[in-house]
Amino acid sequence: MDCLNDALSIMNAVYGPIHRDIADVSVQMALVHYHSKELSATVEAQQRAVIIYERLHGPDHHDTMFAYANLALFLENSGRFASAASVMSRAIYTNRLLYSKVHPDTASLLNITAMLLQELGKFEQSIVYLEEAAVVYQRILGPQHPQVGMMFHSIAITHGQMQNWREALEYEKKNYNILVSANLPENDSKMNECNIYLSTFTMRAVARQVETNQSKLSQNIAQNAARSMQKQIEKVQKAMTPEAPPATMASTRNVNELLSYINSGEKPKISVREKRKANKGGVTAPKPSEA
Repeated sequence: MDCLNDALSIMNAVYGPIHRDIADVSVQMALVHYHSKELSATVEAQQRAVIIYERLHGPDHHDTMFAYANLALFLENSGRFASAASVMSRAIYTNRLLYSKVHPDTASLLNITAMLLQELGKFEQSIVYLEEAAVVYQRILGPQHPQVGMMFHSIAITHGQMQNWREALEYEKKNYNILVSANLPENDSKMNECNIYLSTFTMRAVARQVETNQSKLSQNIAQNAARSMQKQIEKVQKAMTPEAPPATMASTRNVNELLSYINSGEKPKISVREKRKANKGGVTAPKPSEA
């Protein structure tokens, strides 16, 4: 490290602070600090290299891209996952500018970013990056390549962390099919691991489905019981409600006519309509008394 510090001092005096050789020395210093477990010094040296590469070559240069990617990895190892994910996103952007979306480095950076997001607990975003990386590997290596199966396995595990057991089982089945097409023996470590996850995801998916069915059944039973109870309440209320008495002829007469009838003792005139109404109500019109 002393030699690198002396070389850095001489280059600063000869070339100035912005020079490619100074950036290369800074990268070497970052690696030495990293192996010495000096993480803060590692990040500082790599940040200096990133600034110099970007000043010299611009943001759309492969040296700048790899400097950002290495900085993200050093930040990850120092436990600064949010900063690492942000820096890695910058590296992915630069990589796409240089190589388009279909490139092995693009898939690798996407995979690393997904792992960083998992450390932050952002599993849904992580799945987006993993699925994109799987598509890139499929287009480069073919749909039955073992690397594609490994991406499916990573997606399955991420779904398992979110307790999406059905989705996890589907992706693990895709991984199993790829491993079988590669003619791997049953005692292979990858096959054993895949079988273990298949068994686990299957049991969890079945248990989740049984729980869902029981919940729906309980809801249906509760709804039916509530409807039956409501019908019984309506019947009781209807039985307790008194019926209105039938209309009588007296209730249909005018008060003045009734008073006149009482005072005069004469029979009031009853119209045909009143007779019908009285008969309909179950009351027979009274016959006039004989004199």
